[in-house]
Amino acid sequence: MSEISPQLRLVYAFRSARALAWNWQSARCVTLRITVGRNGTTRCIALAGRLTGEEVGELEGLVHEDPDASRLELTELRSADEAGLAALRRLREEGIEMRGAPPHLAWRIEEEGP
Repeated sequence: MSEISPQLRLVYAFRSARALAWNWQSARCVTLRITVGRNGTTRCIALAGRLTGEEVGELEGLVHEDPDASRLELTELRSADEAGLAALRRLREEGIEMRGAPPHLAWRIEEEGP
């Protein structure tokens, strides 16, 4: 992925710090890292860790900022709860490109949810 602009880096650093502070105050661990970058005209959104229902709103917001140019990089996604899987299914149905889904998650994204 190419380098993101200093302005975007500041915005996402602020969002990450805010999420970390919120999670610290509620004695919860941050379980997902979302990294946004550009590769030419493609906006790459990389997920690392565990996707839960708590992060779905943030993920969908990032994707919907520029849905035609967004691509999800799932190589470092380790797990997802039912809400996370449902969000990935919805995004796939909307035509969002997904790359690198680990095999243990890829089949769960492809199957129909409950």
